[in-house]
Amino acid sequence: ERPIHDYSGEGDASSLELNPALLSAAKGLDAVFLGYRSTSAFTRGTGFGGFMSLNLGLGFATGVGVQGVRPGFRDSYFDPRRAQNPDFTKVSWGLSGGDGKVAAMGLGIHWMLDGGQSLRRPDLDLGLLLRLRNYASIGAVARFGPADLAPQTPLAQELGVTGELALRPLGTRMLEIAGGVRTRWRGDASVAAGEFTEFLGVLPRGRVALRYQGIELAGEVEQVRVNLLDPASYQVREQTKAVRGAVALAVSWDMLTVRTGLHAGLSEGVDGFGIAARFSSSRQGRVFWPRLVDAERIDLSAVSGERGLIRMLERLDRAEQAGPRSILLVDARGA
Repeated sequence: ERPIHDYSGEGDASSLELNPALLSAAKGLDAVFLGYRSTSAFTRGTGFGGFMSLNLGLGFATGVGVQGVRPGFRDSYFDPRRAQNPDFTKVSWGLSGGDGKVAAMGLGIHWMLDGGQSLRRPDLDLGLLLRLRNYASIGAVARFGPADLAPQTPLAQELGVTGELALRPLGTRMLEIAGGVRTRWRGDASVAAGEFTEFLGVLPRGRVALRYQGIELAGEVEQVRVNLLDPASYQVREQTKAVRGAVALAVSWDMLTVRTGLHAGLSEGVDGFGIAARFSSSRQGRVFWPRLVDAERIDLSAVSGERGLIRMLERLDRAEQAGPRSILLVDARGA
């Protein structure tokens, strides 16, 4: 689990878990380490994982991921569906083709392993990314989960389709507003593969992101399916829908980005919190607090001879490397 789900926007190595087509949007080498901790005893999703992607050039990008997932109830509460939610290791691989600035398609495969043994046939993702210049983008992903787990605890096969439209009204990444829907179909484990007998409805979702320099503030609201438990037996009493919200803050400094966020809405307090760190070979922005005065004075009349000229050029070079943070005061009097 994670607080913010981005299906059509920035894209990084962990997009392999959301929309593999976004792998093409990450430049060069990209690595993401993320973790999520459920603070509510009855909220699933605790785990930790690492992802790495590489833009191979020629319109192709690939990525891999390894996650340790602990979806059971906490605090030794009785879990009526513990057999369908064992602890497992998830191994993922993805391939994306296309231009991340225009359009791309992606394929993702996910294996669930326990002690080196596969718990079910791998999940299959097909993703699509389409960018409409700098002002909008469309992302869509379909995930097919075959039925398997164990003969005594069969898990129903599912097909999920998620679509999202992101708008950037300023033509930059400073403001991004996105909305979409998620639909799911489920088929009993006894039916043939690819036959889905139950439609689980349409669940709307939306997110917003504000970015300035190396700071990002993001929020998300989504409708999710939940199980209501009997307070005495903890057996599932009813299936219904609920609204869940999240907020996250990210800070970047060149190649490093650190993010933290939390979920709320399903329990009496906070459902859980997530942390993430991203390392990229391309710069993601820089957060800094400018000084009141950060200027360097260059007196042209003091430049004499080859050595003086070289010293001045070195100072100009350092100022250029500092970028927009530097202010040059050039004194041309007497020159």
